[in-house]
Amino acid sequence: MVGSDSGAGRERSAGGKKAEAEVFDDERRTLWPFLVAVAIMVLVLVAIVLMQVLRPAEDRLTDQARVTHAVNDYYTAQNAINYASYRAVFCSAELDSADFPTQEEFTSENRDARDADGKIEVSNISETVVNGDRATANVHWYREHKSETKITPIVLVNENGNWKVCA
Repeated sequence: MVGSDSGAGRERSAGGKKAEAEVFDDERRTLWPFLVAVAIMVLVLVAIVLMQVLRPAEDRLTDQARVTHAVNDYYTAQNAINYASYRAVFCSAELDSADFPTQEEFTSENRDARDADGKIEVSNISETVVNGDRATANVHWYREHKSETKITPIVLVNENGNWKVCA
């Protein structure tokens, strides 16, 4: 009897190992879809990160942000008394206008104002509205040595993908 029990026990243990191996194989098979899904998600995330890193920041800006940059460049050029930069922020219609200041007029006017009242400080650019190739914004600014804030509406146009100040 003892011998027959041990033989049956061996059969059971051998059968139990086979059943365990089948369960283990089934678990591996059910893991594959999840592992594939995780791998796909990792690849998608890596692609998104690479696109953000490799694409220049300027290309990721909204039109409203580009308008804000153009307005900032306009006031920066005045503060720096940089006529080339000042001309670069204007639309072609303004540049061709007879009223557009010459380099001497620009330099004299901005140097006198800066010496008397300080640099221009832009505190806010509000109510920026982009409508196709045209945009408007209200610029809140003051001079460094004066506390009076002025609000100046500015009109901009999109010329060849660049926003330009245009009256």
